[in-house]
Amino acid sequence: MKIRIRYILLGGFLLALSFFLIKFVFVSEEKRIARVIEAGEKSLEAKDLEGCMKRLSYNYSDEYGLSYLQIKKFLEKFFQEFQEIEIEKEILKIEVKDDEAQASMNIRVIVTIQNQRGYLIGSSESLANIKIDLEKVRTKWLVKRVEWPKRLHYQ
Repeated sequence: MKIRIRYILLGGFLLALSFFLIKFVFVSEEKRIARVIEAGEKSLEAKDLEGCMKRLSYNYSDEYGLSYLQIKKFLEKFFQEFQEIEIEKEILKIEVKDDEAQASMNIRVIVTIQNQRGYLIGSSESLANIKIDLEKVRTKWLVKRVEWPKRLHYQ
């Protein structure tokens, strides 16, 4: 009887260990990056400033000269101005090279302001292409640059 209980406990432990290894150790870097993008999308839609900022690198800079702190201030204003944010995305490609990566994706951002819906990025006919550069800091992937479409509807 004692031997049987030991085998059951050992089997349960091995099953839990296998689940942990598959879920956390053997996950590809591309899947980890896709999770970061997905979590960022959910944070933006929920207007969760903290959730957005924890996915952004302190080294963030882009072609508009925005830094980490400027993005934080921009998002505070952005979340106050829009009642609802809806994001549609299609990840096209994720390329990883050592501790840097780039994700290319098509997106459409639909916002509601004063009970009126409109397109912020993309249009009813098409999605806009963006590129996201990421860096690996310790074990986490963080966004360090976003190459936005040349024409945004938001001022």
